[in-house]
Amino acid sequence: MMFLPILTSRENYQCKCGEEIQSVHFGGSRKQVTLRTVVMYYRNKSENSVEHKSIYTMSESKRHDTVTICAHLMPVFAKIKTIVPVLRNIHFLSDGPSTQYKNKNMFYLAATMVAKELAVDSLHCNYSEKGHGKGAPEGIGGCIKRLADNIVSQGRDIPNINAFVSALKETSNIEIYKINLEDIDNVEKLLPKDLETFKTHKITWSNENRTVIQARCLSCMKCKAGATCVHYGIEKIKITFPNYIAGLKPLKLHEVYSEEELSDNEQSEKVENSSTCSEDATDSKLFEQLTRNTSSLKDTKKVLKRIHDAIEECCQISF
Repeated sequence: MMFLPILTSRENYQCKCGEEIQSVHFGGSRKQVTLRTVVMYYRNKSENSVEHKSIYTMSESKRHDTVTICAHLMPVFAKIKTIVPVLRNIHFLSDGPSTQYKNKNMFYLAATMVAKELAVDSLHCNYSEKGHGKGAPEGIGGCIKRLADNIVSQGRDIPNINAFVSALKETSNIEIYKINLEDIDNVEKLLPKDLETFKTHKITWSNENRTVIQARCLSCMKCKAGATCVHYGIEKIKITFPNYIAGLKPLKLHEVYSEEELSDNEQSEKVENSSTCSEDATDSKLFEQLTRNTSSLKDTKKVLKRIHDAIEECCQISF
């Protein structure tokens, strides 16, 4: 079975009371609760249907980093294991902020803590593009906050996180969990102080091997550029050039304009290799050659301009 938990970025809720004095209403003394929502989709093989489960976690910590996210996911992992005791594959879908989901700390915790907690064979983390639309987790978050505001409008106070949790559990079917500060500290202890992700302090490139960039942890003046450094070499990065550079070929006359632009009696007068140019050829020689070869064509000026633009674009490519 495959699970698809959809995660969302954090939200904050300001605790409120049914009746407040003016200094509290306009002041900055309100307590805030950090909220996170998860919507899980999975297939029920017995009924052959796709089901979902909504989970809401909250804590008093105002941190919004990777450690806090993983701490908020611990109740989610426990719920997944109750639904599917033996899980093989799991796909996470979340936003892509570098401070929360897409960074070296999350990569490390995903391969160590998350994979160990779920005991899966494969784990996939998918990130949404910038400017994506709202999804189910955002709807759950808005629903919870609206329920809390309705409770306050009826005269009930929500001054802290404990009152928030108890009030929502009475009026909502969404599973709600409170994350303690100790849970966040326990996850932080699993994270090394230095993951050594940014060890590269020098890169080299050579025209002899133009598709490879050599990375080195320190500057080395003995090894040549483009060669694997035996002193401080880390790895080599392969790069690919666009097709119009790697597979550059001379333009042919029939590749520049369509067959409809040639008259019937001029089809046999196509000139092969009319756009072939040597490295020392000048624009004047090219125009003279092209003028001779296309003198019998209609709209000569139009054709020459199009051919010249194409040849100029190719001839300006250099390494």
